[in-house]
Amino acid sequence: EVVRGAQQEAGAGVGWAGGGAGNNLRFFKTAQFAQGKAYRDQVVVIAFDAQAPIGVGIQHGWYPYGPPAQVTKAHGTTAIELDYESAFEAYRRTAASRGVELDVPGFARFAMTHPLGIPQASGEFVIRDPISVESDGSVRYVAEIPDGSLVRVMEGARADLLDAAAGAATMAREATPGPLGGAVVFDCVSRYLILGEGVRDELLRFQEALGEGVPVVGCLTLGEVGALGG
Repeated sequence: EVVRGAQQEAGAGVGWAGGGAGNNLRFFKTAQFAQGKAYRDQVVVIAFDAQAPIGVGIQHGWYPYGPPAQVTKAHGTTAIELDYESAFEAYRRTAASRGVELDVPGFARFAMTHPLGIPQASGEFVIRDPISVESDGSVRYVAEIPDGSLVRVMEGARADLLDAAAGAATMAREATPGPLGGAVVFDCVSRYLILGEGVRDELLRFQEALGEGVPVVGCLTLGEVGALGG
């Protein structure tokens, strides 16, 4: 709803990229900072007015871990049922099929490396990061889960995540005419859970794709905002 409202306010011609504020995976209240103040439940926006187009590249590197399932009941950012059983039970059954025992206390850590993917007509998957399991077995995510949509539990391997980082940087570079003045990177914290200190390799892949000497600044975020069309 936040992204939809921002697009309606600014118009379809404005490109968006960003991420959600996190709290070191404690899943508690976060704060946003702007103009010397701290806010909660707010959105901070920085507008760039550039003479040349700003290229945007998006790739994630996640691939299907489990079979397709239908969201048979959802409300907003909460998936209540997948294939007519609780969303957590669907997760547990999927994990069990791969030899992994999953319980509610261990769900948050497992789910951060196994997000939900919503397939698109292009063959890409829109990723939804889980936040928590509710008392009724429903699962809450960082963004909307469309009722009736097909979904798959996803996973990521180190090599695929690194290749995706390089691919996103290449897309952004190729969409920007002329020399690059710099790059801003929003990188999901769930990737860090897989890469660990290997996130340094991800930074190297960004730099190699963008070109030597191009300044890069960014942060780990809890979910990202972007347009699949670039």
